[in-house]
Amino acid sequence: MVEFGKKIYPPKRGVQVTETSITGPHWSITLVEDEYVLRYDAGHFAVAMHSVTVAEQEFQDVKSGALSLDQLIDRHHHRAQPS
Repeated sequence: MVEFGKKIYPPKRGVQVTETSITGPHWSITLVEDEYVLRYDAGHFAVAMHSVTVAEQEFQDVKSGALSLDQLIDRHHHRAQPS
């Protein structure tokens, strides 16, 4: 039951990690035909998805936490193409 005046927060969507992909809310890095492809929301509400290839080491760095998603996007946003 909902209590009036009480704030309700939706559950946070977690990040899922496999051997060949990392998937978060409105972004992913996936191995596609020997290349890692970063897809991310460049706008709001997942309506402006962009994609760009990234190095395997960058994938591994994001996977280990040594590199943040924001840092990775900053490195490659100039090359990203709408998908």
